[in-house]
Amino acid sequence: QAAHRAAPYRPDVATGRVICKTKDMEFQRVQKRFEIPRLGGILFYGFNKSNKGQMILVNAETGSVLWKKEKLFESNSEIITAAPYAVSDDAFVISTTKEIYKLNGKTGEVMWKQEMKTPPPALAEAEGFGAFGGKGNALANSNATSTSAEFFKYKNPNLIYFASHTVMTAFDIAGGKEVWKRAELESPVAQIIFDDRGILLCTDDSRAPKTDAEGHVKKSHGLMGKLTSGGGSGKAFINLYDPETGAQKWSCGELGLAGSVVFYSYSGN
Repeated sequence: QAAHRAAPYRPDVATGRVICKTKDMEFQRVQKRFEIPRLGGILFYGFNKSNKGQMILVNAETGSVLWKKEKLFESNSEIITAAPYAVSDDAFVISTTKEIYKLNGKTGEVMWKQEMKTPPPALAEAEGFGAFGGKGNALANSNATSTSAEFFKYKNPNLIYFASHTVMTAFDIAGGKEVWKRAELESPVAQIIFDDRGILLCTDDSRAPKTDAEGHVKKSHGLMGKLTSGGGSGKAFINLYDPETGAQKWSCGELGLAGSVVFYSYSGN
């Protein structure tokens, strides 16, 4: 999956003042760009003129470089799959196609990492437009922030949850130990519902991506910004998981439902 060019500068949306220019940070290509409000920064990941991967955090107010890390990932083929999630005032987690990382928000140093293979977000492709003009520019910016997974917290402040389309798990924030038995699903997650009795994962395999003869994903918008197109049978599962261990408490099995859950209630005890 090739890296796409992103906007060459970052403006202040309130005043129009240019905060920073990626060219000044020696970027040749910007693959991903995310804001991290809790850290007061904007995170850029891409490649320099020597095709070395680099991650830079800049101050969102002044545009000054807070830190820069080269060769953070094992190879240039490693693609960011989930937006950075600040777990404290000085640390954040981020995922790629190969690993989940906890990084020091002050220095960019790796605090821990865990193997987790996650499919990359599908690229949108401009149709007859240049990378910096018209529709092509909008698609390039969309690619720079697209994801195929996400992090979130629930009740336990010591855990960080990670969900892709077909896998959900949880890690101890301090040391990176995986505390869940990974929930691996047969059909993609459509909704995550936080219930008093646990975490409900609602799936719908009509959201499974269709591909063309060459294996490229056909385009439409799906869960968590991933560009997908429905192609399954429409059968849905609703599973309830223990938020501390990931143990499955129950499953409704194949429900034959389409669409999203808009209301639910328990019958009996």
